[in-house]
Amino acid sequence: MAKPLYIKNFIPNSICSFEYFNKLLENHPKENIHIIDNKRKKYDFSGETKNNQTYIIEDTVKSTMLKPIFFNIRDTLLNKFSELKNCIRWDAHFYGGFSSKSSTFNLHEDSSYTFILQCEGVCKWILPEHHEKILTTGDLLFLPKGVKHACIPMSKRISISFAFWEK
Repeated sequence: MAKPLYIKNFIPNSICSFEYFNKLLENHPKENIHIIDNKRKKYDFSGETKNNQTYIIEDTVKSTMLKPIFFNIRDTLLNKFSELKNCIRWDAHFYGGFSSKSSTFNLHEDSSYTFILQCEGVCKWILPEHHEKILTTGDLLFLPKGVKHACIPMSKRISISFAFWEK
């Protein structure tokens, strides 16, 4: 089984600003936007954003707003990680929180190979069987499928999760 890998300064600067993230929130299909606020639920667009919520934008591959650089990153990951050779689909999920108090998922594992790219802010990643890592803008964390992990926001933040599935 592959081990988690941390790459400091994978990219030199942010590729997703809060301005871009807010445009995605406004223009992405509403059924593909969720929040974490004690539990995961559909985003209610009638209210104001709350500092204790994390916003998740999913199913972005078909989005006309997705920048070419996200496809370039996907291609780089596919070329550099042999674990991905049998993957048949991918997506980029955007996670944004407007304070260090934004809710996140509890400790869990994914069925995908996942790469976390820190775009804005700082997050602490807990990987109980491996290590803890602090991600800052430009850092990348590779989580092989089945690795338990949790994120603790340490500031206002945006992260992109590049997920690759074999089935």
